[in-house]
Amino acid sequence: MSSRKGTIFLSKHLPVIRWLQSYTKMKFVSDIIAGVTVGVTMIPQSIAYAALAGLTPQYGLNSAFIGCFVYAIFGTIKEVSIGPTSLMAILATTYTNNLSPDFIIFFTFLSGCVELLMGLLKLGFLVDFVPVPVIGGFVSAVAIIVFVSQLKDMMGIKFKSSGVIHNIVSLMKNYDKIRFYDLALGIFCVVILLFLRVREKNKKSFLKSTVWFISISRNAIVVLFCMSLTALLQYHFNSIPFTLTDSVVSGLPVFKMPPVYSQVGNVTYTFTDMIKTIGPGMFILPLIAVLENIAMAKVFSKGKTIEVTQEMFALSFCNILGSCFGGMPACGALSRSAVSNASGVQSPIASLYSGTIVLLAVSFLSPYFCLIPRATLAAVLICAIIFLIEWEILIPLWKTSKKDFIIMLVTYFLCIILGVEIGLLSGIMLSLLHLIYLWAYPKITSEVCVVCNGQKYVLLHLDKGLYFPSLGRLRNTILELRLKEQVNIVVIDCTYFSGMDFTATKELCLLIAEVNEDGGRLLLLNANPQFIKLFNTAEHCKMPLDYSFSSKDEIEVSICKEEVRETAQLVVEILKSDDCKVHSSDVKTINREVFPLLENDSVKLK
Repeated sequence: MSSRKGTIFLSKHLPVIRWLQSYTKMKFVSDIIAGVTVGVTMIPQSIAYAALAGLTPQYGLNSAFIGCFVYAIFGTIKEVSIGPTSLMAILATTYTNNLSPDFIIFFTFLSGCVELLMGLLKLGFLVDFVPVPVIGGFVSAVAIIVFVSQLKDMMGIKFKSSGVIHNIVSLMKNYDKIRFYDLALGIFCVVILLFLRVREKNKKSFLKSTVWFISISRNAIVVLFCMSLTALLQYHFNSIPFTLTDSVVSGLPVFKMPPVYSQVGNVTYTFTDMIKTIGPGMFILPLIAVLENIAMAKVFSKGKTIEVTQEMFALSFCNILGSCFGGMPACGALSRSAVSNASGVQSPIASLYSGTIVLLAVSFLSPYFCLIPRATLAAVLICAIIFLIEWEILIPLWKTSKKDFIIMLVTYFLCIILGVEIGLLSGIMLSLLHLIYLWAYPKITSEVCVVCNGQKYVLLHLDKGLYFPSLGRLRNTILELRLKEQVNIVVIDCTYFSGMDFTATKELCLLIAEVNEDGGRLLLLNANPQFIKLFNTAEHCKMPLDYSFSSKDEIEVSICKEEVRETAQLVVEILKSDDCKVHSSDVKTINREVFPLLENDSVKLK
């Protein structure tokens, strides 16, 4: 039995065991094709994202191959490709303030630890509190930030800047320093990349397989072409007119623990100083990484259950081990995952083959990465990032929910003006405030129902649960309707109640007592047994004997009986009066026969 439990535990936390149990030759061939294709796509992207973070190519490549190897063992979604992304790069450079690479490596380690903690505490549900409008505004803002930040590299201008506005101002001040050859090469690369992307959608005019492979390999093709052009110019003219990438250390990275202190100029940063420098980024970046991974998992899961906790573990191990090999923060990339899906991937083991391709590039091509023009990398980033701007959801949002539209715009502009962390947190807070508003002000509809002898009552419908912030509005609505409709009986339909807290229970008890004291009745229709239990256990809550009913018929019968009971009581009082001369036996007959009849639930009154 213990052996079987151990096997189940390993299969749960090492998904590769599950994949290998049903691995076939056909899956092996499909995974190799997909893995090699994604690897070819990943190499230029990793170099470009490293440059975006202010790092040399090896940091992006180290993160790429480690992420691939680790995810092949711990990952659960076959399409997901772990490695550097534009989002991770821009967040990393934002929170490390362009300091030494030690900070980004340490940041990667911290991110992995936070993701591991989220997995252990099963905090995947937190992702559900970040709605689509906030994600759309945040991602669109990051895309604009990356686009503007890459313009200086495309133009061959060098200056330090932070933020979109400062970048634009610096570009305008340094327009006279634009390098013509860098700008021409950058525009040429953008045109080629966009042309190949367009050709990807029009496969019928060419051999499908050839056109598709050229299209998905467009980044690698453009980078290799520009590297070859640079090498030829160096060889024949001994002069290179382009601004090139920094030189790269050759060979494989060595395993070592992440740095816990750093020296920047004459300033020494201790472990505490490094954490203070990164600040809230140590929580925001992991949250965004998990959010991006889960979002991709939902795209490719096709309705299947997502192992959110295991995905957190996989992502955390990718970053923790990546930091030990000098990598930058990593998560799943939608573009590479889409390529993997289109390549016919069969299991996460395909990541193993992608990582091997990247590792070979690190081993043998590192000396040549310095021949890549910065304008080329800027073009690769720009062509990848502009398609992340989510313009297409603006019109649907405006038509369906103007509040969500406003939340997206506020998130977007705050990210642009005040920074991505303030914009993201503000968007989440606005969404939570919107939820609180909906809880506090549920939609209340009313209808007036008429029963025996023209007796009326008001039936209220609430579209959500009854929580304590909404009691104030409910109370005002009931009092207004009693005055407006001139009714004494109000019925609350509890059919769609999703929940009720203890405070709301006590407040509702007080409201029922208040209405009863004012000569009215407040009744509940289709109340959940749990709500009834709350009422019965609430302290100082003295509920009437008949306040909850399971159908409208029961309520109307109760109302009619009460009407007859009051009428009979009035008759008795009249008969007992000195002005009315009747035999005492008539009064006894009413008390003996009419009132017991009203207590019989089987009696149907019309």
